[in-house]
Amino acid sequence: MAEKSITNAEIALIKRMIDRGMTPALVQSYFTRPGRLVNPARIQEIKKETVGAAIVPASDAELDAFLDDFARDHPQSGLYAPPKQEKNASTFKTENGRIGLISERPTNYVENVNDIIDLYQELRAKLIALTSVGHNSLGQVQADVETFLAAFPENHEDASIIKIWMRGNNLRARLKSYEAYKANSDLYPLIEIDAAVVPIFADLVQ
Repeated sequence: MAEKSITNAEIALIKRMIDRGMTPALVQSYFTRPGRLVNPARIQEIKKETVGAAIVPASDAELDAFLDDFARDHPQSGLYAPPKQEKNASTFKTENGRIGLISERPTNYVENVNDIIDLYQELRAKLIALTSVGHNSLGQVQADVETFLAAFPENHEDASIIKIWMRGNNLRARLKSYEAYKANSDLYPLIEIDAAVVPIFADLVQ
């Protein structure tokens, strides 16, 4: 038996996805599964608020949690997934006379920890510099940039790789939306950024 149509909770998530500049096709991919094919027209109806107009968009935290759970539950999809972990057997170490477990590490692990810290601090500095240009220049991406910066505490040991990965992909989606509009002026401009800031924003995303 086929599942029922999109729920109110899913509509709230879809609205927040659209606010972030995610394309309807990408949004659809998160909700289509065996037993339920979500029609692309349904996403457009939610976008235009001919469906679910009274439903409040999900919060950024709720969407981040949804994307995080999806990436963990569907690693084969490649959608906003964090780096895959090696499936090697557990490795143990001795420390202070006790046996401890050495945690697994990403396949793209960088051996030099100092290089990782330097990259972290460089990206954090770029974010701080970008937020300083103000709302008039950043326009609709100001909140997204500030949310991304919040994932970069001063102490790198307090950072969450999941938050950095998810919020970074959100900025990437924003940039793609802006570039799509610039390439085809017939499209509705979902994102507006000061032209002088675009190269800095693109450098940050890349």
